[in-house]
Amino acid sequence: MHGQEECRDISGGYFAHTPLPEPFPVSQGEEEQEGEEEEEEEEEEEEEEEEEEEGEEEEEEEEEEARN
Repeated sequence: MHGQEECRDISGGYFAHTPLPEPFPVSQGEEEQEGEEEEEEEEEEEEEEEEEEEGEEEEEEEEEEARN
């Protein structure tokens, strides 16, 4: 057992007694805007994915035609 260091729980350090800051109050209008922005971003991502898939399908078709 010589040379082993003692393991200690250090989770109760300096900041353990510090209360977490209160979140900033968000008005109802801002919450609605954030939700709309998230929906728009999701729709844009879906459209981009669909375009990529269509592009891949076209490339595959062109490769098949080139083989024939």
